[in-house]
Amino acid sequence: IQQHTFVQFGSPLQMHPALLWDGSPSKTSHAPLWDVTAFDGQSSSCSSGMEGSTEEERDKESRHDQQLLVELKPGRSSCGCLTALLLISAGSLILLASQSIGRFVANRAMQQAELSFTSIDVGSVDTSHALKPRIRGSIKLVSASPCNAVVHPMQATLRAGVGRSDDIGLQQGDEGFAYVGRALVPALRVEASRKILPLNFQVRFEVDDAETLGLAGKQFVTARQTFWMVEASFSVTAWLFGVVPFYMHGMVLKKRMTLEGMAGFSQAVNPVSLEDMTYAHGKPGRLDMTARVRLHNPSYIAARIPSALRLHVAQRGQPFGEAFMHNLHFQSGSNLFPVNFTLFDTVANDEAFRAFVLGYIKAEDVQPLVVHGSALSTSGHLLSAIMDGLNQTFNLRPPRTKLVQRIEVDVGLQIRTRTTVFNPLPQKITLGDMNLVVKENNLTGNEVFRIDTTKSASYSHGSDLLPNQSSTLEMSFSLFDANLKDAPLVTRLIKAVRMGSLVVSVVGPVDVTIKPGFKATVEYSSENVTAELHCPIFCAQGS
Repeated sequence: IQQHTFVQFGSPLQMHPALLWDGSPSKTSHAPLWDVTAFDGQSSSCSSGMEGSTEEERDKESRHDQQLLVELKPGRSSCGCLTALLLISAGSLILLASQSIGRFVANRAMQQAELSFTSIDVGSVDTSHALKPRIRGSIKLVSASPCNAVVHPMQATLRAGVGRSDDIGLQQGDEGFAYVGRALVPALRVEASRKILPLNFQVRFEVDDAETLGLAGKQFVTARQTFWMVEASFSVTAWLFGVVPFYMHGMVLKKRMTLEGMAGFSQAVNPVSLEDMTYAHGKPGRLDMTARVRLHNPSYIAARIPSALRLHVAQRGQPFGEAFMHNLHFQSGSNLFPVNFTLFDTVANDEAFRAFVLGYIKAEDVQPLVVHGSALSTSGHLLSAIMDGLNQTFNLRPPRTKLVQRIEVDVGLQIRTRTTVFNPLPQKITLGDMNLVVKENNLTGNEVFRIDTTKSASYSHGSDLLPNQSSTLEMSFSLFDANLKDAPLVTRLIKAVRMGSLVVSVVGPVDVTIKPGFKATVEYSSENVTAELHCPIFCAQGS
């Protein structure tokens, strides 16, 4: 290419006599018609291709042939095309290599990334087959991305770990994961040199298997952790050197996730409390009441349930009523919402029913209440699958109140008592007869005296106690109703009075009527009741 190339024909343009063919093979020459030689500026001899010619003829032909020399020079366009072709080939190889490396790096980064959530708001769980959760959290990469990229919208499938788990709560094998549904995940932007990618987007999740969702929902309520698997095929566009885009298609994601469960509302740390009662209406054999219940959700998952929920409640193994809730907004952390109870007093559940009422009046530390769900608990399709077969025990803690709050005793020619009684209900109640034994210190102490309303002429039977208020009941008894013969006991009482630390306990049956017509007799008991003793005759210095 660097030299000038000449094409020299071995014969003149006019037909050489030896090249003419008359059909006779003997007159056909097999010599080459032309030769191509490289010419470097010096003279060169070329064979004429004709044998048997005289020297003069060859010289003549040589001069004639030199007039037919054709000089061929290489063009610049040929070099430019070759250069462009080489650049295109090199660029293609670079892009192919970048795609292969990029796919490998991207797949590895997605599989090794740590996914954490700060909140997952499922949204409204109603009659629809679709959910629209709002997801907030972050993705922590093992190493920062070398370039800017966009993960295009993808359709992901979600599987729930509803199979068997080992003893430490870790899901075993893919066979334990059952298909739940699919979700359309929006695009995700990845910035160069950043290891933590924030998440804040909403997806539409189509539930295709409500039965599997129901199993997963029940596990979420009772378990400390729940296990899930996400599978998706997606595409990525990355910008090499910040300006050169390249596209990676068919990326595969298969990743397990662990989500926090409610662990039975973590009652060991956060007991379910009955804050107060806002409504009570008593009928013979039936009590309707509304109470505000505080539940703790230890998970970061929230949901809103607009439809009504109807649950069966039981205590001590005996069903005794129903609980109704509606328009619940269950958030992470503490939740306070009203619950409507309808309780029935029957022969079979009389003991359980009275234990429940007594537990509220006595303000016992823990009152177990079992809630049973069924397919008829709600009209919502998805929520019905979760509620069906759901059994959850709530250790209900009543508000810290006391029916008998204070006792004042005047010991003279007779015993006069003033008993302060608190009505914890939002409804007027009628206090019937009561027979309370007042004991020294705690419930195992010695009996001091007895408050028996049947022996008090001054007691008005059927005293009404106003809602959420304290009332004072005045009664008088004979000295013989007091245990004044126990000299050591009297001495201890007088000493406690002088020190200002006299406390007693009370125990005994109390007849209660919740207006207008629900009657019950409860075995009441309470300790650490403040007492005052006035005895100017029997005590040296009085009270």
